[in-house]
Amino acid sequence: MLYFASALRFVITAVVLSLIGYLIPGFGHLLFGDAVLGALVISVLGYAMQSFRGYRAKKYLCGAVGFVVAGLVIFGGQSVLGHVHVSPLSALVAATVVGLVNYAMPTKDLVA
Repeated sequence: MLYFASALRFVITAVVLSLIGYLIPGFGHLLFGDAVLGALVISVLGYAMQSFRGYRAKKYLCGAVGFVVAGLVIFGGQSVLGHVHVSPLSALVAATVVGLVNYAMPTKDLVA
């Protein structure tokens, strides 16, 4: 069931990143495909961290991992994707929102 929780995290993170790209100033040319790619990287790294830590990871750990990974992926993604420009403050706000979403998700209940 960890796969289902990770898939749910992927979908929600993709939606959050695409909404943040339109709502927060400081994101330049963030396309839906870029948000999906960022969500995929965030979900894979979050899955790796959660499987390393254990399936019954604490909620605050999922939120903290989501915050750190999202911050690195969002801010570091502009060096990989040449057309995306993100200010450090915008990356911090977006990572905070992704971390809060990962904290609030009921993934612990989805894992058997």
